[in-house]
Amino acid sequence: QEVELKFELEENALAVVGESPVLAGTAPEIRHHRSTYYDTADGVLSSHGYALRVRQTGDHFVQTVKGPGG
Repeated sequence: QEVELKFELEENALAVVGESPVLAGTAPEIRHHRSTYYDTADGVLSSHGYALRVRQTGDHFVQTVKGPGG
């Protein structure tokens, strides 16, 4: 099981986040991802609540299938 949190911030808000005691002693790391989603021509995956994603970070690729809870 995976828990993923995503935050979308204004650029100037990054400094405020960086001041958090939880992140003390850490440095920000910027990563650029490219995500591509796939489905069948008739949308069978999405109609059943599934998504097939391939995410590229540099030369690294990760394929993920996400579906309904459970």
